[in-house]
Amino acid sequence: MLRSLVGSEMCIRDRDKKEFATMVRSLGQTPSNMELDQAVNRYAPDGKIDLVTAKQLLEDIYACTEKRGKDKLADAFQVFDPEHTGKIPFDLFKNEILTKIGEPMEEQELADTLANLESSGARDGDDIKYAVFVDWIWDQLRN
Repeated sequence: MLRSLVGSEMCIRDRDKKEFATMVRSLGQTPSNMELDQAVNRYAPDGKIDLVTAKQLLEDIYACTEKRGKDKLADAFQVFDPEHTGKIPFDLFKNEILTKIGEPMEEQELADTLANLESSGARDGDDIKYAVFVDWIWDQLRN
């Protein structure tokens, strides 16, 4: 499968980095853009990725992302729920968490995340039941 995704060799440029990131994420991994850039710079400083290099990149990315788990994702939401209600305000999620914390999201990523939130059934009026959203995200990553 990896050979069909990578081919015999590909050259990574800015546009190609996004395509490589999409490929990696389609395999169920969730590296940050910084983690992807570091891996590409480490294993393909010339921007060329062959099958061997792609395997090295994926191993490096797997090592980064295997430390993440469902509990860590839930803990990230709980930071914004000091009273342990199991909910956070939708406005806080949309206008603060998604846009000001961590890596900035592109408009399409933001729209996709909000659509996923709606699909998850976690939206509860003006609030988000984050355990429901975490379960939904985790199910998506594992399928």
